[in-house]
Amino acid sequence: MKIRDIFENPESRLQKSIAKLNKELGLTVKVEVDWPTVWAQLQSNFPDVATFVPSITDLGVTLIESVGIQCEDEHWSDDLLASLADEQMKTLILSMKVGDESLIPKSSWLSNPARILLTVPTMGAVQLNSISAGTLARGLADIFNPSATAEALESSKDAEWADLGVDTPSATNNVMDVLPTVDDLPRPDVLLAQSTPYWCTIFHQRDTTYEANFTHEGTLELVATYLEAYAIPNKNSHGPLMKVTRNAACFGEETNYDSLTVEPFRQTTSWVKPNPLLMLSLLQGKLGYSFVHTDGLTWVLKRDRPFRS
Repeated sequence: MKIRDIFENPESRLQKSIAKLNKELGLTVKVEVDWPTVWAQLQSNFPDVATFVPSITDLGVTLIESVGIQCEDEHWSDDLLASLADEQMKTLILSMKVGDESLIPKSSWLSNPARILLTVPTMGAVQLNSISAGTLARGLADIFNPSATAEALESSKDAEWADLGVDTPSATNNVMDVLPTVDDLPRPDVLLAQSTPYWCTIFHQRDTTYEANFTHEGTLELVATYLEAYAIPNKNSHGPLMKVTRNAACFGEETNYDSLTVEPFRQTTSWVKPNPLLMLSLLQGKLGYSFVHTDGLTWVLKRDRPFRS
């Protein structure tokens, strides 16, 4: 399948997304991919060559949607337009590259020419297609203020913080002494992100499936990406033995996720039994969650300290 048939086709979802963002921003938006380089870096993760261009194209659509989400923040949108004006540019370039320095996607603002660069880990089609616009939008939040993270680290040296390694809102427990109204409360996804303890409940639903609920979406995203990164490929067919599905929350933003399902990638591999102990070890051994309760089929964990922004 040729690049021009999917990526450059004026009737494609990508080009329609670009046209929509063009209209919203009053700018010319371009998505640039160094195809030979990206293919060389990801080739081993795409045994089915036909899925490569569609996967990168879908990622481009997700990146465009994430910029659209972030542009709803007036301050961010103003920073974007000001940064482009500084270089006398009327074109917003969105580019992608592959990097091994992290297990999660990272966004950055680059100059000469001004552009947003999305760096993704070495992934296959399943992992790339699981990246959500909401996740990328959160990664875009501070690209015009690169010193924000350093300042946050400096100001919290004496506090009991831990570093998750992903961008997450600072958690605080502003318990109200007076019963609030609905208008006084933040959106559900914001409320959970800003409240400790963080909770995780793992349910071993069936022999072939388990589900994990999270109050902290940053933890969910890191756990999901970690499991996807190390999923063993199925030697008898395309795809991994196990798949990780991010489930959308019923409350808050549509792009918010609050649970994961881990199950065989194909029904024909129902003989594969997922082991929840890897997730438990990651949560307790590396992410600082403590064990609260188990009945043998359900595990409850919590983390009392907030993660550093």
